[in-house]
Amino acid sequence: MCPKIGVKNAVIGVMSVMLFFTGCSSKVDQVKDGTFHDYPTTTIGKAFDASFANANWKEATTAKGVQFVEFNGTIDLDFLEVIAEGFLKDYDVANPLAQYEAKSRCLGEETGLFTKGIDWIFGGLALASDRVKASASFKADVIPKLAEKSKKLKVQFLFNEADKTQFLLGYYGMEGSDWQGCEINKYVKEREFLNFVYSNHVYNEYDYKGIAKGIVDDAESVGVLPDTNSKEITGNPSAVRKRLILNAISKDERVVKRKADIAAAEVEMKKRRAEEAAAQIKAMHEANLKEAMAEIFPVFKNYRSLMLKWVKDCDGNCSDYPYWDVIGFNAPKSKHFEFDGENTDYSWYVSMKTKKEDVGIECYYYMNCANVTDKCECSVSEDCKDFSPNLSSVCKVEYN
Repeated sequence: MCPKIGVKNAVIGVMSVMLFFTGCSSKVDQVKDGTFHDYPTTTIGKAFDASFANANWKEATTAKGVQFVEFNGTIDLDFLEVIAEGFLKDYDVANPLAQYEAKSRCLGEETGLFTKGIDWIFGGLALASDRVKASASFKADVIPKLAEKSKKLKVQFLFNEADKTQFLLGYYGMEGSDWQGCEINKYVKEREFLNFVYSNHVYNEYDYKGIAKGIVDDAESVGVLPDTNSKEITGNPSAVRKRLILNAISKDERVVKRKADIAAAEVEMKKRRAEEAAAQIKAMHEANLKEAMAEIFPVFKNYRSLMLKWVKDCDGNCSDYPYWDVIGFNAPKSKHFEFDGENTDYSWYVSMKTKKEDVGIECYYYMNCANVTDKCECSVSEDCKDFSPNLSSVCKVEYN
């Protein structure tokens, strides 16, 4: 017959939680059948098996011969919220950078998310309303990151070497290389950890990936991107769960491909529109250029005619360089040209420049009929010679 065994002063302290049990059995059974002093109505086994999935208990011994019982289980989103809450509570106003670096290792992040939490650095100083708002925003960003990591929890119960009837809570934390360097038991204190285990919470696998898949399936059935408004996400989930669903939707290969196809189509559409606009501008320039070229010949012809008349009328007693008003020449109004020399000391020649915005190219035409004999001296800019009209009847045409 097994004697009844107990612990007189079982307490919950930092990494030293005493437990008591009754009966004689394996060490695994001793732990599972035991109870915490502060939670006497529920056995450890019942609490842990209900709080986590895929529960596994085993007895083991360290390399130095210390016996312990290890529990392994799968966590759910509720426990991730406990971890995120632990991040927020563990701020250090005196040395926030050290806390930032430590927590960044938990997420594999070098920048960012923690700067969103007013609670993180200035939690004790911020207004209550600010703390609530910052906390919700922080969790909605952090938990989806944590959800991408391993979900395996490991808890060890150590036996008191002096009294084999007693044991205490040892290490607890997350398993997996992606949690390396992130000490969960530092952020989730013993009290918070056990309060979670012994709360009304029961392990619940929230199938956010399945919800996301269903939303994408519905969208794909009609060939559109999924509508990520809250109306598509039934059940009015928390901000964290909604963010998980949206993240899963955005990572769905079908959504990624459809977004890429839409982006490619938009690029192609912009390209076509740009080509159409360029074609329209080119056609406008060509039409305007044709009109502009048609303006050159009559202007030059009129100027030459007035110069010839002036030379004849002055009968050798004329200035070499008569101004426009002397010969009665007035630059005509032009849609596509600007005239130079008008109303200046040098208005004894005609210089015309096309308006580039009208014809797409700047062409320069110059005509000087001083000392007229047979023909006037003219020049045309090199890049415009192919567009020039036949000026041979009024000019000795040269190209600059």
